[in-house]
Amino acid sequence: MGYTGGLIALFTAVLWTASSLIFEYATKNGGVLNVNLLRGIVAIVFLVVTLFFVSGSLMPLYADVRTWTWMCISGIAGFVLCDICSFTAYGIITARYTQLIMTLSPPISALMGWLMLGQRLSSLAGIGMILTLFGIGFSIFERSDHEDNKTSSPHLIFPARGVILAIIAAIGQGSSVVFSKIGMDDYASSIEVLKKTADPSSNIFKLSQNGFYIPMSGTMMRMLAAVVCFNIFVYFRGGFKGFFTFLHDRKSAGLSGLGAFIGSYIGVILSLAALNYINAAVVSTILSTVPILILLPDHFINHRKVTARQIFGACVSVVGVALFFL
Repeated sequence: MGYTGGLIALFTAVLWTASSLIFEYATKNGGVLNVNLLRGIVAIVFLVVTLFFVSGSLMPLYADVRTWTWMCISGIAGFVLCDICSFTAYGIITARYTQLIMTLSPPISALMGWLMLGQRLSSLAGIGMILTLFGIGFSIFERSDHEDNKTSSPHLIFPARGVILAIIAAIGQGSSVVFSKIGMDDYASSIEVLKKTADPSSNIFKLSQNGFYIPMSGTMMRMLAAVVCFNIFVYFRGGFKGFFTFLHDRKSAGLSGLGAFIGSYIGVILSLAALNYINAAVVSTILSTVPILILLPDHFINHRKVTARQIFGACVSVVGVALFFL
């Protein structure tokens, strides 16, 4: 069972690695907002179909206002703030380094869980944070020699704007996990309350036993909130003419749809499936290996050099993330 869950989680990380490289290319040609809007629409279509086959409804059932509120907040943080910043960073510091910096998101989730939910942090969490920061810093900083006094000082190898955007993306992603946790806990509670007065033949009993239903419905709520926001942004950035022009670019639009399917839909389902076999800590650690997995395909696809420094920094960051879950 453990091997099955590990393989599922690893395959999910591979899919998310591929979708990162796909979105890096697509945003260069189609723009961040257009790619995100199309990605959201494609993901919603597949989620709607899945929900219909699972529950017989096109929309999430039995969710109260509080659940919708928290899931929408999570969607804005995770799909809007995070993805606008991360996709923009792709074009500045590449997907490789963006994904490396975003290894900060699990520690940020842990810290926010401690502050907002009272979740305990292990004694190794502080060491994990230091290791994660060291791994990132080791990869994105390098020393330059000063000819006048023969000293050296560290400096960023990329524009600071790209690094800042990736950090904001990590904050958005990390906080969205906590908001989703609050929303899904409330969703589960509201279903349990409704079961007390429901007819024994009601669909609610079958859905409450389906471990995928609440996370899938939560993802649907989050994605709906994100698509509404992206529609507003596109409208105020000049209307939908540019979006429809983007749709005529078959390569960029097709790749955006593919990235949405394998990353935002299949990837989400598989990450949930992995939790049925192994615990969340192991799943989170395996999924955080994207910065390592991305090095080789990025080298062959984009012809970017892979150095020992980059490999070491990525590995140290992932080890730091793992310590947060011990």
